[in-house]
Order: sequence, then structure tokens, then C-alpha cells
Amino acid sequence: TIYTNYNSSTNGILNRNNGTASTPNYVTPTQPNQPGTFGMATNIKQDPLNPSIVYFGRRPDVFKSSNFFTAASPTYTKLSNFFGAPYSVSTNQLVRALAIAPTNPNFIYAALTPFYDPPLSNDNYRVFMTSVGGGISNWQDISPTVSALLSVTGIAVSDRDPSHIWITYSGYDPSVKVKEYKSGVWTDISQGLPNVP
Repeated sequence: TIYTNYNSSTNGILNRNNGTASTPNYVTPTQPNQPGTFGMATNIKQDPLNPSIVYFGRRPDVFKSSNFFTAASPTYTKLSNFFGAPYSVSTNQLVRALAIAPTNPNFIYAALTPFYDPPLSNDNYRVFMTSVGGGISNWQDISPTVSALLSVTGIAVSDRDPSHIWITYSGYDPSVKVKEYKSGVWTDISQGLPNVP
């Protein structure tokens, strides 16, 4: 059995190792950079229904590869353009959390947080979703209203309803640790959780 693993490192490098080589193969995307530093690939996720497909965040957007495990030089499709209109996200943000719905991979969720600490004045914390597999203008901003100093640390999608999610937050705020998004409505379900980041 050959096990394939993948990881990322600084300067935007994606690594792939099929278990037979002593050193990984570097399979960095070849798309030209958008304004700002590209940064490392974050939150690499496999498609739950087709494991040959890989999604990953790359500041500040989401990418997809259908031949990541097989091609010597994998090709990538950019699924978002959060930097541009109508989203106008700062390039100083990165995809902190990424989730693919287990029953319908057309539902993709991405949470963006500022790269810098403390964040720059034009940065904010955003949560986006698409129900059609992405596309430059096919994302919806579903960001809940919370303190500007709280960033999303994780996203979980229901295995029954691809539009039903939970997100977790970092930071010291006892009132906001976990939020649930269902039927287009955010509900805080943090009661009883300890005030730890």
C-alpha cells in the first residue's frame, strides 16, 4: 500500500509525497499571484466524494485541483476572487478555515481572518459560502455579527444538510465560542463552554 500525504510550507509551497520517495515533490500552483504576498497554502481538504480532488485556501482565495495526486505538475482552478468586487477583501487576509459538505461538495465554506496581528485597519473577519462549487462571483457573504477581534478556527458541515454548519471561534469572549448556521440564521450555542481561546 502506498500512502500519499501532502502539506504546505512558507512562500506558497505545496508538497506531495507518495510514500516511495525520500523527499517530497513540490507541486506549487502556477497561477500568477494577485496583489500582495501569496503566503502558504492553508487548510488543504480532500473532496469527500472524490478523493482525487483537493481544495485549499491560498491567501485570500480558494483553489481546487483535480489531478493533485497524479500529475507531475498539477493544474489548479481558482474558485473565488474575494480580493475583487463585490467582496473587496484585503489581500492581508488568509483562509483560516475551509470545509466541504460531506454529502454535496458543491457546498464550500471559507472563513477569512487577518494575516497580521494586530490586524490592519482595512481587515475584517468574514465567512463565505457557495452552493455551486465556487466561481468568481458565486459566493455569498454569510458572516455573523461578532466582535471584530474573534477569528474562526474551524468549520463543520452537517452530514445531512449541506447548508447547516457550525463554526468555532478563538479569543477570550465567554459569549462567543460556537455558532450554528441553519436555514440562513446564525444562533450562538456557546452557553456552558469555558472562556478559553
